[in-house]
Amino acid sequence: MDFGTLVARNATRLADKTAVVSGKTRLTYARLSERAGRVAGALLSLGARPGQRVAILCENRSEYMELSLGCVRCNVVALHVNWRMPAGKVRGILDSHSVDYLFVSDRFSGLFEELRGALPARVQVVNIGGDIKGVPCYENLLAAQSAPFVDVEKNDGDPAMIFFTSGSTGNPKGVKFSHKGMVCHAMSNIVSACWTEDTTYLFATPLFHATAAGALTVLACGGTLVLLDGVHFPEYFETIERERVTRIALIPTLLKRILEYPGLEGYDLSSVRLLAYSSAPMPPELIKQTAKRLDCGFLQSYGMTEMGPVLCVLTPEDHRGVNGDSYVEKLFSVGRPMVDVMVRIVDERGEDCAPGAHGELVVRGYGMMQGYDNLPEATERAIKDGWYYTGDMGYADGEGYIYIASRKSDMIITGGENVYPLEVENCIRALAEDVDDVAVMGFPDEEWGEIVVAFVVRKVGSAIGEERVAAHCREHMESYKKPREVVFIEEIPLNASGKTDKIKIREKYLCGNG
Repeated sequence: MDFGTLVARNATRLADKTAVVSGKTRLTYARLSERAGRVAGALLSLGARPGQRVAILCENRSEYMELSLGCVRCNVVALHVNWRMPAGKVRGILDSHSVDYLFVSDRFSGLFEELRGALPARVQVVNIGGDIKGVPCYENLLAAQSAPFVDVEKNDGDPAMIFFTSGSTGNPKGVKFSHKGMVCHAMSNIVSACWTEDTTYLFATPLFHATAAGALTVLACGGTLVLLDGVHFPEYFETIERERVTRIALIPTLLKRILEYPGLEGYDLSSVRLLAYSSAPMPPELIKQTAKRLDCGFLQSYGMTEMGPVLCVLTPEDHRGVNGDSYVEKLFSVGRPMVDVMVRIVDERGEDCAPGAHGELVVRGYGMMQGYDNLPEATERAIKDGWYYTGDMGYADGEGYIYIASRKSDMIITGGENVYPLEVENCIRALAEDVDDVAVMGFPDEEWGEIVVAFVVRKVGSAIGEERVAAHCREHMESYKKPREVVFIEEIPLNASGKTDKIKIREKYLCGNG
């Protein structure tokens, strides 16, 4: 079983249903499956063999999905390349991952010209759009293929796709997934995270990101995928209204901007039934504000590229408070593991921690990566006895809910005591009337080794000061966890994954430039 098979099955039972919407392009399941088959045929006509690498350098558009599925059907490996990287890094990825074919859209013709002279002679290039001089046109290649295409035979363990880590701690690592792993993750996602055939999903995150698993999942279950190239107002609202979108995915920072958008009330967003979020906990106050505008459920997902990417889900039922008075506390968890995922919390000796005790999350599941491509030593460090060591520190409560405290590398040791930044951040977020956002980090200190520093974004009109923040933390936490410094800034910088970019904060303020 592979994704090509799943979509081909939907092409039989849901032939005329809309599968993908991208701008003015609308593809039914029958048409999507046919075009994916033509992509596979085109690759074979270019000489592609099972296991060879096909790099995709393309914005969110229907051709991206055709390519992804077409690669699966002829058993070549699709590499999802981050087009935000500079040409030098892109070139390094193409070289180090032995890419044989490069599909590049017109939008990145400038980037391609920087790469063209340095590409190995073996790399065959295809242009999506047809305006790059001297490069074969995608549509012409597809038109030359006959239909229907008979899929190339493959094994469950054959590599299917490679996504890349953000590279925030070094060069991006290629994370390799098998056909079986990707299908299993999709099935687990469908069961655990509320995907149905009635879902119309608006996807605006770059498809090179591992969250593209959601775009594939909605096609696996027979729903409709609506693609946008980023969240741009008012286009975003107009698309929800026009396509009657039922599911959206946002990080909390973007959701705040949506709620503050002038004229929001003028759009009909009543079709939205589920708002999925990730990258950071959703403050209860923000959920309340959103619920006043959108009559929808909430779902939080937690994970990482290496796990396909979803590990845990905090369901709509959890958000509705089915656990009684404790539900607000549950909102600071990342939920419970998906049906095919196992999670352990282990101490430094690798032994399981008791509920409530902090340790490192180690996980496994059928959707887990095969390993880092061409990096056996990094793979051995990350996967031990079949368990992936996430580097995330946290704990589990008595009901199996998982709470993330920090990255292992982010843990602050002050005066010999361990402080987990997320715990301090959540405490400060409780000052919801005054605090818009917060990031907590450890900074070097001669006396304490490190001190806790909180970077706080005030709500518009708030005059909250350092003493109020510190007093609140003293009241609700152990004294050593309270921030010794509070720095008020205009906004928290985010990386490409929508997570707090602590590197930028550290560079700016540790160097004394703030």
